[in-house]
Amino acid sequence: MERKGLVLISLVSICISLTGGQLVSSYVANDLKSVCCSTLISPISIRTRINSTHYECQCVFDGLVNIIGAKSRHFSAIQYLISFLIVFALLLASGFCSGLNVGLMSLDVTDLNIIAETSDSKKERRYAEKVLKIRKEGNVVLVAILLGNVCVNSILSLFLDSLVGSGTIAVAISTLTIVVFGEILPQAVCLRHALYFGNLFRYLTRFLIILTSPLSYPLGLFLNYFIGDPSSKSSITTRSGLFLVMQKLSENIITEKEMKIMQDVIQNKPITLGEKALPIKQLNTVPLSSYSEKSLDKATGNMILLTDGPDNSVVGYVNVKDAVRKDFDIDKYLYISKFPYFNASTSILDALSTINFQKDADSIIFVQSMNLKSSRAITIGYITRERLIEEFLKNWKN
Repeated sequence: MERKGLVLISLVSICISLTGGQLVSSYVANDLKSVCCSTLISPISIRTRINSTHYECQCVFDGLVNIIGAKSRHFSAIQYLISFLIVFALLLASGFCSGLNVGLMSLDVTDLNIIAETSDSKKERRYAEKVLKIRKEGNVVLVAILLGNVCVNSILSLFLDSLVGSGTIAVAISTLTIVVFGEILPQAVCLRHALYFGNLFRYLTRFLIILTSPLSYPLGLFLNYFIGDPSSKSSITTRSGLFLVMQKLSENIITEKEMKIMQDVIQNKPITLGEKALPIKQLNTVPLSSYSEKSLDKATGNMILLTDGPDNSVVGYVNVKDAVRKDFDIDKYLYISKFPYFNASTSILDALSTINFQKDADSIIFVQSMNLKSSRAITIGYITRERLIEEFLKNWKN
């Protein structure tokens, strides 16, 4: 009986090899198993091993593995050429979707309107007018591009897996191919030339929207309802964009003088406290321990600044109007106060909006800068409240 079983197994192997070693499916394996079980006394098992490039059917008998059928996949030159062309086409489609996702969606509707109406380049105006028709659809365009990108990348992954096989190397090749040629390069190029590529692929974008319309339109309208239509909001943040807006508005709305003021505000850099602060050495101070009536000569504005300690830091002040009193007593009229300190990079406008004009201590502002060696803030100068207002008005007048 055992000899008969071995003969049957050999015959099955010959038949499989003669038929080209086709993939052994589950029902074939069951048939082989039933044949072996009916002819062999000892228990056996049938195993089918399959991967993307190799198929084989094994019969296990008494711990021994006998391969009863095997076939390796081989591609002809024509098949390799066709496969390469398919991969190339899928990579182009993936790059098209990912590039448009970054490039086209980075173009704001307001920016496109400004370019279409005020740009000096006729080509840019023409591009903006054509891209604007697609960009106005908002989230529908976004959903269509993302759906197309996901579908193409999924098909590309499956096709590369069947082409190069499974395993770590195959996964690495598939991943690197999609990331580099389907994501990074297209996004880098399209982001830099978003208007050009948006106009170049406008028909393909429209075709993609129509192709995915059963999903893109419902999802896009859903996002428009709950999140909002991005095409209905402005996001002008650049100075060039503001200049274009003002040039457009200045035709009929604002006067030439108002136009110049707005341009100066946008174009001029804010004046910082560090630029206008006086050196700290020029500040008139009086040691607290040696205060006398002669200290009035060193008054700064309407106050006399008093210092104390080894570093002669300003600890308080005395109002000049109190110092001339007959009953003046320094212990009675000395105001111990924390003067405002600002970083040297703080603009004059920010400082004016922060200080309290009704607080005497805020009439002197100390300017500090970070010492990189000691990592401590050091006082480099001061500026009075009157000088602060004067510099602001002077800059605005100019």
